[in-house]
Amino acid sequence: MYSINWTSLVRYVLPTRWRNVNWLQFLYCLISPIWGYLDAAVQAYIAQQLYYVSHTGQVCYLQAVLNDTFDPMGRGIYIADGDEISPIYIGLDSEVGGSGFPTPLYLGLDSEIGSSGFPAPVYFPLDSELTIGWSFIVMVPSAVAASSGYSVVQLRALVDKYRLVSKNNYLIQTF
Repeated sequence: MYSINWTSLVRYVLPTRWRNVNWLQFLYCLISPIWGYLDAAVQAYIAQQLYYVSHTGQVCYLQAVLNDTFDPMGRGIYIADGDEISPIYIGLDSEVGGSGFPTPLYLGLDSEIGSSGFPAPVYFPLDSELTIGWSFIVMVPSAVAASSGYSVVQLRALVDKYRLVSKNNYLIQTF
């Protein structure tokens, strides 16, 4: 880990003309009671920032952060896929039959609905309807939700801190 040499720091911060033994000993006496506190605070801050940098918005890291915070023993919090509506790709005439492209989609007529041999009608969702679904669902065990250390506000803040920016619709659900 990172270590600070407090005696050197005091010596280098002191102006050159005051860098004699008497001033240094006086300042060491003043600073020595808080060296331990400052060193512990710096080490804790560095550990916190290293933890933050090493965890990203990927599902495995987001689950690890949530379990480390709210359920360190049981580790029962997990993230499930949401139910986003995917758009329907129609395609162009030149793309039909090419490799990797779907077969043509027959839309049918209103008069053909319900007759045998014709598929059910296909409805095209609007752009506003595509964002109705949930990007992901955070599943929290009921034992964790009932504990005193659990708060929905804290869980939401933690998810918002680590999630990807594009994943803005999510649901917190207990099971």
